[in-house]
Amino acid sequence: MRHYLRRMNRLIFASIFIALIYSFVVRADQAVLSSDASKLMQQADEDFAKDLYTQAVPKYEQAVKLLRQQNDRKAFADGAYKLGCAYIAIGNN
Repeated sequence: MRHYLRRMNRLIFASIFIALIYSFVVRADQAVLSSDASKLMQQADEDFAKDLYTQAVPKYEQAVKLLRQQNDRKAFADGAYKLGCAYIAIGNN
């Protein structure tokens, strides 16, 4: 019985350890995605402000794709709105 309990404790410890490592990796990946999306949005906003709409569109598209992967609904909606504004601005020129 003791042997069985020791084995179970080791198994539980290993499972918890793996879960913790996985959670840190996932958080790090999300931080990188968030950072990349923020940079793209900032660059696209700068292009949009300079009336460089055709250059802003691909950056907004990439940012929106990253934000969708993150499930960041507020930032996704903001990016999608700005992407739409860039398309409208291209159509008006």
